[in-house]
Amino acid sequence: MDSVPATVSNWGGGDREFSLIIENNPLTELVEVPASLSSLNYSQIIAGAIRGGLEALHFKVYSSVIENPTNTEIKIKFDQILRDNLPAGEED
Repeated sequence: MDSVPATVSNWGGGDREFSLIIENNPLTELVEVPASLSSLNYSQIIAGAIRGGLEALHFKVYSSVIENPTNTEIKIKFDQILRDNLPAGEED
């Protein structure tokens, strides 16, 4: 599988939140998890990568994963724009 397409939907909160819907998520289709680790959700890696990438662009967002029988939904909610804080004694 070369790519994993996602659909953007469920806009809400004044365009401050949305969902990415992944129909064929290889992390749910190809990964087998032992019964003792059934609460482990590999798709959290995707949500964390999105959150980390947006944080590098100075956006604080919340992300969460909802696993459905037919798809994976990653909910993204914008919180604020982050400001850089310079160390004491340094100026722009």
